Amino acid sequence: MGLVLLLPIDPTRLLICYDAGIYEQIDLARALSQEDIANLNHFQMLSGVEGLYSTQLDEATLAVIVDVLKEKKGSKIINVDLPGDYLLTYKEYTLPNLPLTFLREKEDIDRIPLGLPYRRQSK
Repeated sequence: MGLVLLLPIDPTRLLICYDAGIYEQIDLARALSQEDIANLNHFQMLSGVEGLYSTQLDEATLAVIVDVLKEKKGSKIINVDLPGDYLLTYKEYTLPNLPLTFLREKEDIDRIPLGLPYRRQSK
């Protein structure tokens, strides 16, 4: 529920896939704000698990990356037992809030019934 996939294609294009059951329709004709771009880059650094891949970075950018990665707090491994002898294992971090102006939750999403493994229940 609430999945958002963001895939930068090049410096001017971004592929966005989102859960239309949770988020309002995105205005695709609108350009991203400078804050959106900064937050997307920030999120890329925070969510990088194995590493960041880029061209050669200058010292100032490397220093920003080190500072951003320090924002991951309370990292721990979580195990969730699922029906049918399935197990979900993931690493959890406490991350800062990084709002995106083009993505808004619908109202009353807390009324959506959920069922394991994380899918909407049919009515």
